[in-house]
Amino acid sequence: MKKIYVKEWMLFQPYERQDEVDTYYVNVANHIAGCLKDFVGGRYPEHSVHGIAIYLTLWFQDVISQTGIWQAFSEECRKRYGCLVPFMTPEKEKDYYPGEVNPEDLQFLLWHYLQCMEKQAGGVLNPENPAFEELANQIYDYLSEEFQVAPENERLHAMLYGEAFGENDYMRYRSVLEWFHFCSYVGFENRGEYQRVVDTVARMGQNVNPHILSYDVKQNILFEGRKNLLSLTSVEWLALVGKSHPETALWAEVKALPQEMYLYEGEDEKFLFVKDLSKKEGEQLSIRKDSLNMDSLKARKEGVTILSLAFCACDNSNDNGEVIQP
Repeated sequence: MKKIYVKEWMLFQPYERQDEVDTYYVNVANHIAGCLKDFVGGRYPEHSVHGIAIYLTLWFQDVISQTGIWQAFSEECRKRYGCLVPFMTPEKEKDYYPGEVNPEDLQFLLWHYLQCMEKQAGGVLNPENPAFEELANQIYDYLSEEFQVAPENERLHAMLYGEAFGENDYMRYRSVLEWFHFCSYVGFENRGEYQRVVDTVARMGQNVNPHILSYDVKQNILFEGRKNLLSLTSVEWLALVGKSHPETALWAEVKALPQEMYLYEGEDEKFLFVKDLSKKEGEQLSIRKDSLNMDSLKARKEGVTILSLAFCACDNSNDNGEVIQP
């Protein structure tokens, strides 16, 4: 089997230049890939095995770096199902250590990722199959040793929590949201879903600019897609992740509103003014220009141009929006 190279790993990081921390985690991913290869044999293509290994390593990086994604998942599982990890028995919970590497975490994630692969062929995998527990324990033995020496990804942590988010930081929030949706281990199917939707719409033969098409699809999936763990949107996920950090407490107030049609009614230096056409007496909304792709609105005409908008706004605020399809 070919190695996983650092360029593959970097596709999942919110920065471009690699460092020694990235090199370390690529080595972890290759070790996990070896375990997976022995387990699945030739059932899945090599790139899929690489993908699962990278996603498991992203989980390990999250635990080590204390970015809080798995913590949010466990807390939500406890709230919904009464256990920290799906399928966990009360007996096993006695030996579970939050904030560390646990075989129960690995067993669930292995089942989840392999089930995502299997369902493409219409198959169903039993999460209680002893083979999953055996493989989870094998990877756990390796990671429990690495847990003592694994480096924190300080750049990733700083991207999320290094500076407090304010109500006007829409583009910064949007950047984090896109990274989370397409690059975190929570959304194993999100990249594939995006490409499938783009390809499907393109095959319909609509005369649409491909750049506008991909942008439109990406925006809708970002705010409305539910392929993530727990069937939460990425906006809902960030609300859970951010609530334990004062710098990102505002994430819990972000709401994604449905896509509607709006009439462009004018602008000033900072805002674009639009009216909601879905309401009989549509109110005028003020949208911050720095939250819009203004290049796509060069031909706008007051009282004529109609925009298709989906808003991502904080509670009690309507001044942050994102153009979905001009």
